[in-house]
Amino acid sequence: MLLIDIPDSIYDNILDDKNITNICNHYKYFVDFVNNEYWLYLRLHRYNKLDTFTKHMIKNGRRITEEKALEESKKYEYINDFMKNSSRIYYWIKNKKKNYILNGLKHKNGHIIDQYKK
Repeated sequence: MLLIDIPDSIYDNILDDKNITNICNHYKYFVDFVNNEYWLYLRLHRYNKLDTFTKHMIKNGRRITEEKALEESKKYEYINDFMKNSSRIYYWIKNKKKNYILNGLKHKNGHIIDQYKK
């Protein structure tokens, strides 16, 4: 029989949920967390646990929500201007099939878009 003495130090880099929560609670902004704890960010992302541990952090608004898309669409009168200046949000609307957000905007010829239902 072979006996091997394994030192306890091999467990030093293994984190449990409590340790991860403690680390994440030190950060208010998501960008700071990613910059300072990149290895942890990658692991949480890999195991689909990122939102669980970082939901309290302030993100820089890159995530588009329905409310943000509605707010942005209200800034424009014509759909061409909306497509040109807020193309990222326009493509998000099209990909998510939330075309009703475009209601109220006008085509270049002045016709109002009111055909989309929620």
